[in-house]
Amino acid sequence: MKVSFFTAKLLLILSVLFLVACSTGKIVKTYDGDELLTEELAVLTAPENIVVLSINGKKMKKYLLSDLNVNYGLKPGENLVVFQHKSVWAKAVRENRDAPRSETVVSEPKEVLVLAKAGERL
Repeated sequence: MKVSFFTAKLLLILSVLFLVACSTGKIVKTYDGDELLTEELAVLTAPENIVVLSINGKKMKKYLLSDLNVNYGLKPGENLVVFQHKSVWAKAVRENRDAPRSETVVSEPKEVLVLAKAGERL
């Protein structure tokens, strides 16, 4: 199947726009009820390789790319955050060249109780 130069260029541009849109810093709602203003929330940023599994028992959405910083909006007060560390490690080249050259390492789920204040960035 032959793809024209124009089609390949268009697909590349659309892919880049999609990735930029995914990383714009939108705040993920983690609570029930009406949406609060940003000033009324604490913002928890999960850096690359940190996967937030749940906040206050509410499961969080999984993202395709693990190297995105994701911002979560927390209501003021105590918030129980369950997360994992996930990363890809390279393997040494062995005699079997068909073997995978990397592996994904995922930690056991960890819990942290966050005391959040409105307007705070964590």
